[in-house]
Amino acid sequence: MNTETKRKLNAMLMHDFITAIEAQEANSSMYLPMSFDDRFNAIIDDVYQQRHNEKIQRRIKIAKLRYPEASIANIDFKSRSLNEGFIKQLGTMRFIDSATNIIIQGFTGSGKTYLSCALAKEACKKDIKTYTIRLPELLQKRAEEKILHRENKYLHKLASFSLLVIDEWLIFNLSEDDIKFLYELFELRYNRVSTIFVGQYPVKDWHPRLGGGAHADSILDRIVHNSITIESGKTNMREIIDSNKYKS
Repeated sequence: MNTETKRKLNAMLMHDFITAIEAQEANSSMYLPMSFDDRFNAIIDDVYQQRHNEKIQRRIKIAKLRYPEASIANIDFKSRSLNEGFIKQLGTMRFIDSATNIIIQGFTGSGKTYLSCALAKEACKKDIKTYTIRLPELLQKRAEEKILHRENKYLHKLASFSLLVIDEWLIFNLSEDDIKFLYELFELRYNRVSTIFVGQYPVKDWHPRLGGGAHADSILDRIVHNSITIESGKTNMREIIDSNKYKS
Protein backbone atom coordinates (compact mmCIF):
# COMPACT_ATOMS: atom_id res chain seq x y z
CA MET A 1 0.00 0.00 0.00
CA ASN A 2 1.50 3.30 -1.06
CA THR A 3 1.72 6.40 1.12
CA GLU A 4 -1.02 8.31 -0.73
CA THR A 5 -3.54 5.48 -0.40
CA LYS A 6 -2.74 5.21 3.29
CA ARG A 7 -3.18 8.97 3.71
CA LYS A 8 -6.60 8.88 2.03
CA LEU A 9 -7.74 5.96 4.19
CA ASN A 10 -6.64 7.84 7.31
CA ALA A 11 -8.49 10.94 6.09
CA MET A 12 -11.64 8.83 5.72
CA LEU A 13 -11.11 7.43 9.26
CA MET A 14 -10.69 3.93 7.81
CA HIS A 15 -7.79 3.02 10.11
CA ASP A 16 -9.01 -0.54 10.53
CA PHE A 17 -8.78 -1.05 6.75
CA ILE A 18 -5.13 0.00 6.89
CA THR A 19 -4.48 -2.54 9.64
CA ALA A 20 -6.18 -5.32 7.65
CA ILE A 21 -4.32 -4.48 4.44
CA GLU A 22 -0.98 -4.29 6.20
CA ALA A 23 -1.68 -7.66 7.84
CA GLN A 24 -2.12 -9.15 4.37
CA GLU A 25 1.08 -7.52 3.14
CA ALA A 26 2.94 -8.97 6.12
CA ASN A 27 1.70 -12.43 5.11
CA SER A 28 2.16 -12.09 1.37
CA SER A 29 2.92 -15.78 0.85
CA MET A 30 -0.57 -16.60 2.08
CA TYR A 31 -2.52 -13.82 0.35
CA LEU A 32 -0.73 -13.17 -2.97
CA PRO A 33 -1.96 -16.42 -4.57
CA MET A 34 -5.55 -15.41 -3.75
CA SER A 35 -7.81 -13.61 -6.22
CA PHE A 36 -8.65 -9.94 -5.76
CA ASP A 37 -12.19 -10.83 -4.62
CA ASP A 38 -10.92 -13.31 -2.04
CA ARG A 39 -8.38 -10.85 -0.66
CA PHE A 40 -10.95 -8.05 -0.59
CA ASN A 41 -13.49 -10.30 1.15
CA ALA A 42 -10.85 -11.23 3.73
CA ILE A 43 -10.19 -7.54 4.41
CA ILE A 44 -13.92 -6.85 4.83
CA ASP A 45 -14.26 -9.84 7.18
CA ASP A 46 -11.35 -8.61 9.31
CA VAL A 47 -12.66 -5.05 9.50
CA TYR A 48 -16.21 -6.20 10.25
CA GLN A 49 -15.03 -8.48 13.06
CA GLN A 50 -12.82 -5.77 14.53
CA ARG A 51 -15.64 -3.23 14.54
CA HIS A 52 -18.06 -5.80 15.96
CA ASN A 53 -15.63 -6.62 18.79
CA GLU A 54 -15.14 -2.92 19.55
CA LYS A 55 -18.92 -2.40 19.63
CA ILE A 56 -19.32 -5.26 22.12
CA GLN A 57 -16.59 -3.80 24.32
CA ARG A 58 -18.38 -0.45 24.28
CA ARG A 59 -21.62 -2.18 25.30
CA ILE A 60 -19.83 -3.92 28.18
CA LYS A 61 -18.26 -0.65 29.28
CA ILE A 62 -21.61 1.17 29.24
CA ALA A 63 -23.25 -1.72 31.12
CA LYS A 64 -20.83 -1.20 34.03
CA LEU A 65 -20.65 -4.87 34.94
CA ARG A 66 -19.33 -5.50 38.42
CA TYR A 67 -17.63 -8.61 37.04
CA PRO A 68 -16.80 -7.82 33.38
CA GLU A 69 -15.03 -11.17 33.10
CA ALA A 70 -18.21 -13.06 34.06
CA SER A 71 -19.18 -15.88 31.73
CA ILE A 72 -21.88 -18.53 31.72
CA ALA A 73 -19.19 -20.98 30.59
CA ASN A 74 -17.29 -20.40 33.86
CA ILE A 75 -20.22 -20.97 36.23
CA ASP A 76 -19.69 -23.94 38.54
CA PHE A 77 -23.03 -25.68 38.09
CA LYS A 78 -21.91 -28.80 39.99
CA SER A 79 -21.50 -26.93 43.27
CA ARG A 80 -24.87 -25.23 43.00
CA SER A 81 -28.49 -26.13 42.42
CA LEU A 82 -28.58 -24.46 39.01
CA ASN A 83 -29.90 -26.06 35.84
CA GLU A 84 -27.10 -25.63 33.32
CA GLY A 85 -29.32 -26.07 30.29
CA PHE A 86 -31.83 -23.55 31.57
CA ILE A 87 -29.19 -20.91 32.33
CA LYS A 88 -27.67 -21.38 28.87
CA GLN A 89 -31.14 -20.99 27.38
CA LEU A 90 -31.51 -17.68 29.22
CA GLY A 91 -28.15 -16.74 27.72
CA THR A 92 -29.81 -16.64 24.28
CA MET A 93 -31.68 -13.54 25.54
CA ARG A 94 -34.95 -14.72 24.04
CA PHE A 95 -36.69 -13.81 27.29
CA ILE A 96 -36.20 -10.15 26.36
CA ASP A 97 -38.41 -10.64 23.28
CA SER A 98 -41.37 -11.26 25.61
CA ALA A 99 -40.28 -8.60 28.14
CA THR A 100 -39.87 -11.30 30.77
CA ASN A 101 -38.19 -10.34 34.04
CA ILE A 102 -35.72 -12.52 35.93
CA ILE A 103 -35.48 -12.71 39.71
CA ILE A 104 -32.20 -14.10 41.08
CA GLN A 105 -32.61 -14.82 44.77
CA GLY A 106 -30.25 -16.43 47.23
CA PHE A 107 -28.00 -16.16 50.24
CA THR A 108 -25.04 -13.81 50.57
CA GLY A 109 -22.05 -15.09 48.59
CA SER A 110 -24.08 -17.55 46.54
CA GLY A 111 -22.98 -16.03 43.24
CA LYS A 112 -26.10 -14.00 42.42
CA THR A 113 -24.22 -10.98 41.15
CA TYR A 114 -21.81 -13.07 39.07
CA LEU A 115 -24.72 -14.87 37.41
CA SER A 116 -26.48 -11.59 36.65
CA CYS A 117 -23.25 -10.20 35.16
CA ALA A 118 -22.80 -13.32 33.03
CA LEU A 119 -26.31 -12.88 31.62
CA ALA A 120 -25.79 -9.14 31.13
CA LYS A 121 -22.55 -9.81 29.27
CA GLU A 122 -24.35 -12.20 26.92
CA ALA A 123 -26.83 -9.39 26.22
CA CYS A 124 -23.94 -7.03 25.42
CA LYS A 125 -22.47 -9.62 23.04
CA LYS A 126 -25.81 -9.65 21.22
CA ASP A 127 -25.72 -5.84 20.95
CA ILE A 128 -28.55 -5.39 23.45
CA LYS A 129 -28.60 -2.08 25.32
CA THR A 130 -27.76 -3.15 28.87
CA TYR A 131 -27.08 -1.48 32.21
CA THR A 132 -26.34 -2.81 35.69
CA ILE A 133 -26.64 -0.87 38.93
CA ARG A 134 -27.08 -1.47 42.67
CA LEU A 135 -30.43 -0.27 44.02
CA PRO A 136 -28.81 1.93 46.71
CA GLU A 137 -26.71 3.57 44.00
CA LEU A 138 -29.75 4.00 41.74
CA LEU A 139 -31.73 5.74 44.48
CA GLN A 140 -28.77 7.92 45.51
CA LYS A 141 -28.40 9.01 41.89
CA ARG A 142 -32.14 9.73 41.74
CA ALA A 143 -31.87 11.98 44.80
CA GLU A 144 -28.97 13.88 43.25
CA GLU A 145 -30.78 14.30 39.94
CA LYS A 146 -33.90 15.50 41.74
CA ILE A 147 -31.95 18.35 43.33
CA LEU A 148 -30.76 19.35 39.85
CA HIS A 149 -34.33 19.05 38.46
CA ARG A 150 -33.25 16.16 36.22
CA GLU A 151 -35.09 13.31 37.92
CA ASN A 152 -37.43 12.76 34.98
CA LYS A 153 -34.50 12.58 32.56
CA TYR A 154 -32.82 9.97 34.76
CA LEU A 155 -36.08 8.02 34.99
CA HIS A 156 -36.38 7.80 31.22
CA LYS A 157 -32.72 6.90 30.85
CA LEU A 158 -33.22 3.86 33.11
CA ALA A 159 -36.43 3.00 31.29
CA SER A 160 -34.65 2.98 27.93
CA PHE A 161 -32.37 -0.02 28.54
CA SER A 162 -33.55 -3.25 26.94
CA LEU A 163 -32.01 -5.11 29.87
CA LEU A 164 -31.66 -3.42 33.26
CA VAL A 165 -29.97 -5.34 36.08
CA ILE A 166 -30.72 -4.10 39.61
CA ASP A 167 -28.47 -5.64 42.26
CA GLU A 168 -28.99 -5.51 46.05
CA TRP A 169 -32.72 -5.33 45.39
CA LEU A 170 -34.66 -4.15 48.49
CA ILE A 171 -31.63 -4.61 50.73
CA PHE A 172 -32.49 -1.38 52.59
CA ASN A 173 -35.75 0.25 53.65
CA LEU A 174 -37.18 2.62 51.06
CA SER A 175 -38.65 6.08 51.48
CA GLU A 176 -42.03 6.96 50.03
CA ASP A 177 -40.30 8.97 47.30
CA ASP A 178 -38.11 5.97 46.45
CA ILE A 179 -41.15 3.73 46.11
CA LYS A 180 -42.96 6.24 43.88
CA PHE A 181 -39.88 6.50 41.65
CA LEU A 182 -39.66 2.70 41.33
CA TYR A 183 -43.35 2.56 40.48
CA GLU A 184 -42.85 5.09 37.68
CA LEU A 185 -39.78 3.22 36.43
CA PHE A 186 -41.49 -0.15 36.20
CA GLU A 187 -44.61 1.40 34.74
CA LEU A 188 -42.44 2.69 31.87
CA ARG A 189 -40.63 -0.65 31.47
CA TYR A 190 -43.73 -2.85 31.85
CA ASN A 191 -44.35 -5.20 28.89
CA ARG A 192 -41.64 -3.40 26.88
CA VAL A 193 -38.26 -4.48 28.20
CA SER A 194 -36.73 -6.85 30.77
CA THR A 195 -35.27 -6.34 34.23
CA ILE A 196 -33.11 -8.69 36.29
CA PHE A 197 -33.62 -8.32 40.04
CA VAL A 198 -30.80 -9.60 42.25
CA GLY A 199 -31.32 -9.90 45.98
CA GLN A 200 -31.56 -11.96 49.15
CA TYR A 201 -35.26 -11.63 49.85
CA PRO A 202 -37.83 -13.99 48.28
CA VAL A 203 -40.76 -12.45 46.43
CA LYS A 204 -43.12 -13.14 49.34
CA ASP A 205 -41.17 -10.58 51.40
CA TRP A 206 -41.22 -7.84 48.79
CA HIS A 207 -44.64 -6.34 49.53
CA PRO A 208 -43.87 -4.98 53.01
CA ARG A 209 -40.41 -3.88 51.89
CA LEU A 210 -42.09 -1.83 49.17
CA GLY A 211 -44.25 -0.02 51.71
CA GLY A 212 -47.15 -2.48 51.80
CA GLY A 213 -49.57 -0.08 50.09
CA ALA A 214 -51.08 0.49 46.67
CA HIS A 215 -47.71 1.29 45.11
CA ALA A 216 -46.35 -2.03 46.40
CA ASP A 217 -49.28 -3.83 44.78
CA SER A 218 -48.70 -2.05 41.49
CA ILE A 219 -44.94 -2.60 41.45
CA LEU A 220 -45.30 -6.31 42.16
CA ASP A 221 -47.99 -6.60 39.50
CA ARG A 222 -45.60 -5.15 36.91
CA ILE A 223 -42.69 -7.38 37.91
CA VAL A 224 -43.78 -10.75 39.21
CA HIS A 225 -46.56 -11.87 36.88
CA ASN A 226 -44.19 -12.11 33.92
CA SER A 227 -41.03 -13.31 35.58
CA ILE A 228 -38.68 -16.25 36.02
CA THR A 229 -37.20 -16.96 39.44
CA ILE A 230 -33.74 -18.47 39.86
CA GLU A 231 -32.63 -19.75 43.25
CA SER A 232 -28.87 -19.28 43.36
CA GLY A 233 -28.51 -21.89 46.09
CA LYS A 234 -27.10 -22.02 49.60
CA THR A 235 -23.48 -22.66 48.67
CA ASN A 236 -21.21 -19.75 49.58
CA MET A 237 -19.24 -19.40 46.36
CA ARG A 238 -17.06 -16.66 47.83
CA GLU A 239 -15.77 -19.05 50.49
CA ILE A 240 -15.02 -21.68 47.85
CA ILE A 241 -13.20 -19.17 45.60
CA ASP A 242 -11.22 -17.73 48.53
CA SER A 243 -10.35 -21.23 49.73
CA ASN A 244 -9.07 -22.22 46.29
CA LYS A 245 -6.99 -19.04 46.08
CA TYR A 246 -5.47 -19.82 49.49
CA LYS A 247 -4.64 -23.40 48.49
CA SER A 248 -2.98 -22.26 45.30
